[in-house]
Amino acid sequence: MTLVSVVIPVYNCAEYLHQCLDSILNQSLQDIEIICVDDGSTDNSLQILNEYKEKDLRVQVLSQKNAGQGAARNNALQYVRGKYVIFVDSDDWLEPDALSLLYNKMEKDGSEIVLFNAFEVAVNGNKNVYKANEAYFLRFGENVFSPLQVKDIIYNTTARPFKIYRHESMKKYGYKYALHKHLEDHVPFFCFFANVDKMSVLNECVYNYRLRDNSSTRTVERCIDAFYEDFLLCERELKKTKYGELFFEQFLLRKIRNFFWHYKYIKPTAKKDFYKVMQKTFKYIHKNIGDDKLSSSEYFDSYKKILSMPHWLFEVNKKLICTMRVLKQEYYW
Repeated sequence: MTLVSVVIPVYNCAEYLHQCLDSILNQSLQDIEIICVDDGSTDNSLQILNEYKEKDLRVQVLSQKNAGQGAARNNALQYVRGKYVIFVDSDDWLEPDALSLLYNKMEKDGSEIVLFNAFEVAVNGNKNVYKANEAYFLRFGENVFSPLQVKDIIYNTTARPFKIYRHESMKKYGYKYALHKHLEDHVPFFCFFANVDKMSVLNECVYNYRLRDNSSTRTVERCIDAFYEDFLLCERELKKTKYGELFFEQFLLRKIRNFFWHYKYIKPTAKKDFYKVMQKTFKYIHKNIGDDKLSSSEYFDSYKKILSMPHWLFEVNKKLICTMRVLKQEYYW
């Protein structure tokens, strides 16, 4: 059995592919396979992938019409043979001992998932440590724990690909990505955590996450409708999991925060359309789920306003509140 399978969805990433693939092929752990899925690239990404395939038998290349990262990852999972599985984005890269450290950690702990930290790499090359799993680490260090022990903070980590999974558990719980082209990783993120019994943290940065203005996480304007679709899908799938009911409040709070975070940073020209999707989702929550689980959220007052306010009035209201806060602060000084 191959020790680790590395899954890489690829779409128009020729500029970064060499660094990504070289960082994986040159790992200190060599008993690996790399499954690359070209998602209908229009640059020379597929050509680069085939060149690597010719040079190294550990590289597999699949090709599909453009359908998004979720579809590409699902495609790759059909061919995985490794004991453990890690997803790497095609513009990112791994530290030289990443897979060795993660493999040994999984073997030692017997976990179904190990979470790790990453370097966030800016366009100018500056690196910042991103402690994605600090909330868990502060409680348990690198010891094994159950999601039930952290149900109050179960989703206080990220859906980004800073995880390695036990393949057997992925098959057991039906690990699968959504097919929309944004937030495709939210369904497996929420659902896998709500199924497993053992998890742990490797408190080291073994992954380099490239920050790009045109990456899929920074082009929300193209996929606004996915937010409503994703909420409905996550809600439905979470209810099928082992601990979904216990984690449902944290799911709602995380989703509400996610909406407001994106609203804050989305382009001004897209705010009105995004607001409509927020309003549609919040009305669904109000009617079908209820508001009681959201009362502890810092966004609860804004959530209630959005249920009934038109966008222009919400913006006016928001600006007035900000102005009052500034005035109070100046008065305090």
